[in-house]
Amino acid sequence: MHAFDVLGIPVRRRILELLADGEQSSGVITDVIRAEFGLSQPAVSQHLRVLRDSGFASVRAEGARRIYAVEPAPLSEIDAWLDRFRRFWDQRLDTLGTELALGRRAARTPAGGEPTRPARSGQDRPTDDGDVT
Repeated sequence: MHAFDVLGIPVRRRILELLADGEQSSGVITDVIRAEFGLSQPAVSQHLRVLRDSGFASVRAEGARRIYAVEPAPLSEIDAWLDRFRRFWDQRLDTLGTELALGRRAARTPAGGEPTRPARSGQDRPTDDGDVT
């Protein structure tokens, strides 16, 4: 099954999001998915099976519990496909970075070009001859 076929289902994407935060028991996954999607336990189990069979998730037994973990290898297929499109957002992110840097620079320098300095307290005002009072 193609990676996009597996992840084209919102429930499976959500399960992977849960697993991206760390290993989860099938009970925890089922509770979250049932609450968010209203699915039965057997339906959640079927989605977990598809993720296991397609290599997106692995499972290990811990007593009577089944612990699931995300498997990163199949995600590389998606990453390779997305690589063709990265130039569209990389260029915009570079432009955004430049604009943010210019904005920070503009905030530090007033129109005259001198960097702004903290205001002096009333006691530290320079006199006409340059001394500080």
